[in-house]
Amino acid sequence: MSQLNIEIITWIIDYLGIDTEVLISSQIDCFSHSNPTERLISLVQSQNGTSYLSGPYGKNYLDVELFSKNAINLDFYNHI
Repeated sequence: MSQLNIEIITWIIDYLGIDTEVLISSQIDCFSHSNPTERLISLVQSQNGTSYLSGPYGKNYLDVELFSKNAINLDFYNHI
């Protein structure tokens, strides 16, 4: 199923003429942490990112303070 999702997303990006690199997180060597928040922080840092956008339920499990300590802006979107 994930391969199908990748192909659909890639097709949409191409169709819309968006020029961006698509990375698959499992291919990035940054998953040595067992803590989910630490893994996300490591992933953002591996790409020189400064922000992470989470769904609204991320508030229930993400360590907001850990993002702040690592100078990563954490935002939550509300899809309603």
